[in-house]
Formats: sequence, structure tokens, C-alpha cells
Amino acid sequence: MPSTFKEMRIHERLETMNGTLARVRGLNRKLAITLAVGGLALMAIGVASASSARPSSSNVITGTRSIDGYKVGAPWSAARRIFGFPKASSQSGTTCTARWTNGVSLSWYRTLPYSKWTRACVRFSRAKVGEATLAGPTWRTDKGLRVGAPQSQVKKLYKAATRKNSGGYAVWTLAKASRSSLQAWVKRGRIAYFRIVRT
Repeated sequence: MPSTFKEMRIHERLETMNGTLARVRGLNRKLAITLAVGGLALMAIGVASASSARPSSSNVITGTRSIDGYKVGAPWSAARRIFGFPKASSQSGTTCTARWTNGVSLSWYRTLPYSKWTRACVRFSRAKVGEATLAGPTWRTDKGLRVGAPQSQVKKLYKAATRKNSGGYAVWTLAKASRSSLQAWVKRGRIAYFRIVRT
């Protein structure tokens, strides 16, 4: 115990300093917890954003209706939401065409006099899927016909398919809808790519 006034003052100051240090430690602990929780929340938001950027990654063509989540017939703006920005794009006087790294190529009839894609590229024309990309062999129809598969698989999976020849390719019409058809283009006996065209 302090015995003199001077010692008492020193003792009081030490107690004050110890109390201040304890409060600082407590604040630091709370700050660390807050920062950790905030960091986890940001990570969760990032994961959620990444997962919602691409609603599908199955590389499936569903009849004449959809291409990996893109609804056939939808405008350019819908394709961009599904696939992101294309690796290449072009406009002519009559057509808008966009190509993505996943092997999807989409075309729309161009609406003149507009040049901005959201206004000019609205009416769907055709799609080409699966050619000349690393992702190409993974593309398949909802019945299981894949890019790279032998031509013999066509009739096994699509018994009503019909064939014609075009530019060195065997073109098999797999499915038809009121305004479009799904085709498999065959080169050297194997599926080279798929097309969906307006009819």
C-alpha cells in the first residue's frame, strides 16, 4: 500500500493508465471483430455476384427454345446479360453479329437507322453454337447429341431428323418450331456445330 502522498499519486496514475490500456484493448478487439465480419460480408457479396452473373453453365441447347439460358428470339441486350460482352461484334447494313469465347455466335436483323446495339439489334436471325473453341466439344442438345459426336448418333437420338447437303457439310434438321429449326452441321462424319435458324 502507498504510504506517502507522493506514492499515492503515483499509484493513482498507474491505475488510470491501466484502465486506459484496458479500454484501448477492448476497442481494438471490437474493431478487429467488426473488420472481420465486414470482410466476410464483402466476400459473400462477391460470391453471390459471381454466381448470378451467369445463370447457367451447362452448355445445353434446348430444342429451338434456348441456348444455355438465352431464350432464342430475344434481343442483343438479353444475350449480353447471359453471356457477357462478346469477344467480337460487327454490324452491316442488314445484320448485327456477336461472337463469344464459349463458341456461341448470334445474329439479329439490323433495325435502321439505329446503330446502338440495344436499339438496332432486336429481331433474332440465327445462332451458331460450338465451332472452333476449346469449349466446343462440351456443347450438346438436351437429348445428348454433342459437338464432336459421330454422325451415327443423329438418327439414334433424333429419329425424325432429315438430311440435306450444303457446302461440303451434311446438314441434319433435328427439331422444328413454328418459326425456327435446330440443325446439326456434320463435317468428316462428326458434328461440327449446331445452328438455330429462322424459317
